[in-house]
Amino acid sequence: MKKFLLKISIYSALLIGLNLLLGRYLKTYESVDMAAGKQFYPNLRWQEFYAESDPVEVLILGSSHAYRSYEPYTLEAELGRTVFNMGSSAQSPITSYYLLREVMDRHRPALVILDLYFMVFTSDELLNNGLANWSYMAEGPARSAFFREGFSRRDQVAVSLFPAYVYRKYAEPKLKKLLGRSYLPPKKGDYSGKGFVGFTDTLALNILQNYNQFDRFTTGTADFTSRCEDYLQKIVMLCRSENIPLVFSVAPMPEISVEKIGNYPELSDHFRQIAASLEVPYWDYNRQRLTVLRDGVHYYDDDHMNLAGARLFSKAVARDVKNEIQ
Repeated sequence: MKKFLLKISIYSALLIGLNLLLGRYLKTYESVDMAAGKQFYPNLRWQEFYAESDPVEVLILGSSHAYRSYEPYTLEAELGRTVFNMGSSAQSPITSYYLLREVMDRHRPALVILDLYFMVFTSDELLNNGLANWSYMAEGPARSAFFREGFSRRDQVAVSLFPAYVYRKYAEPKLKKLLGRSYLPPKKGDYSGKGFVGFTDTLALNILQNYNQFDRFTTGTADFTSRCEDYLQKIVMLCRSENIPLVFSVAPMPEISVEKIGNYPELSDHFRQIAASLEVPYWDYNRQRLTVLRDGVHYYDDDHMNLAGARLFSKAVARDVKNEIQ
């Protein structure tokens, strides 16, 4: 019996060790392969943030709608203030809260703009949008609290003991690299600094109209998780405790896409009511549309603006930001 238990212990230790080594290797697809091609934006963003010597006066938070829409250099030129965009793909309010804590440990923004994309309120999962930020944050109180409070127990165990499972999606591109094949994803933009990613392509109107992801859209406010909405309130309370103005903003999608979302007014009104109850300004540019933006000119897919659109949008946002800061 003792020999059997000893064998089990040895095999378990070997499997755990192999899993840790494999997980570490798969993760290098982010930190080495994609980073070398400047395609893994969280790593680039955090490196630049920690090297930033100027104070961050205007902070942008939110999903890809944030880091592809609010162009820092245009905002800085219009506002005369330093801007940093901490948006990241599928960033939920849970992730936004801990990123805000990390930024506030080093800077005192004059304004925080939180972009609200309705889809990020439908999931508490952090192994994608949360882990991509947590992994590259510096050791400190915000990072520790993010893992301890933000991640579920299941996610904590997965990250700590089963990294090969966590990074399993990188197995295929890593194998392609070993075989000498193309292994990086199609490039959708260039990291231009201060957290922003711009893409110059445009999308044909017939594709936008006939092959749109929102053709079968069924998400409603009932799909929003209570935890995401609780963390939205935590963001408000954190800013208020430090007397930092906060704005809820919604970057505009193509008008065709918004029209396909039949219940968009319901979604927007839901956030408007939350904003009103928390006494936070709410700017929804999908409903207060900017006449300068054109679907066939200023978007590269059915969800995101291209670089030209982002620059025009950022000029418009700057006008509203000036009033808020004053």
